[in-house]
This record gives sequence, C-alpha cells and structure tokens, in this order.
Amino acid sequence: MKLSFTFSGTLLASFSIVRERERGTLEQLMVTPASPIAVVTGKLLPYLALAFVQLLLILVLMTTVFGVPIHGSITLLLGLSTVYLMALLALGLLVSSRAKTQMEAVQMAQIFLLPSIMLSGYIFPLSSLPGPLRVISQILPATHFIEISRGIVIRGASFHDLWEHTAALLVIALVLVALSARAFRKTIS
Repeated sequence: MKLSFTFSGTLLASFSIVRERERGTLEQLMVTPASPIAVVTGKLLPYLALAFVQLLLILVLMTTVFGVPIHGSITLLLGLSTVYLMALLALGLLVSSRAKTQMEAVQMAQIFLLPSIMLSGYIFPLSSLPGPLRVISQILPATHFIEISRGIVIRGASFHDLWEHTAALLVIALVLVALSARAFRKTIS
C-alpha cells in the first residue's frame, strides 16, 4: 500500500509545474491574481483525489482478494492516509518547481523516493539503522505512515495511539506545502 502511494503520488505531482513550464503556460499562471499558495493548493487537490481513489482500490483489493483483515478503523486509516498523501504531493510539487524538465523532475523525485523506502522501516527495521540514519528517517513522511498503517491494520490502534506520528506527518505536510509555495513564488519571479 505504502509503496504505490509513494511512487505515484510524488511522481505525478512532480510533473505538474514543470509541465506548465515546458508547455509555456506557466506565464499564464503568473498573470492570474491567485496567490502562490492558492496555485499550489489547486495543483495538489486533483492529484489528492486521484491518489485517494487509488487508496480505496488498494484497500478493496487488500481485503477482498488477499484477505488481509483490517483490525482498526478504516475511517481513521483513510483520514490519516490523506495527510500522508498531502505530504507526498507537496514534495512532488516542490520537486516540480525546482526542475527545468520532466526528466529532471523524475530524477529529483527519485532522490527522495529511494531513501524514503530504504530508511522508513518498510524494508529494514528502524532499530537496525545507525543513529544518524534513524534521525533522518524521522523527517521522511513514509516512516510515520508505515507506523500509522501498521498500527491500524495489524494492531487496531486508535488515534490516541498514533497521535505523535500524525502530528509529525501534519508538520511535514505543512512545511512541504509552504516550501512548495515559496519555490513556486521564486519560479514565477
């Protein structure tokens, strides 16, 4: 579940602004009265809806085809997944505002995606990582989402059990949205 979100969410969003630049329509965005945060939010929402549909499909397949029981609240899982998706999409937009071409955007996104997979606890337990890498893993959205999804699906954890990871994801998402808006502002300057 986490792996497909990470790739599709970040890569799709990483094309959004750079595609506008390549098509020559970025100038049209620049002359609109919309603020950079409004443009960034407008770019995030369609991809968020698309990723949410993907999440629903994955959950249906997970429970019906593979028979994986979800011991916790599906509503809580959907809500907290939305926060994770916002962080991933904001990261993709940040990459997109920095890249000059779509190929460069893909390469820059992979710079973030590979450590996200390797250092998040998805492949290796966090306890086996050296101290400095464990610190780096805490700034990756995937680390917190893995704890959230494992907590809800496997242990039936409640929000009270997961609030620290949720707070970390919210902070990461807000910082990434703010950085995306700032990078977009610099792009149009």
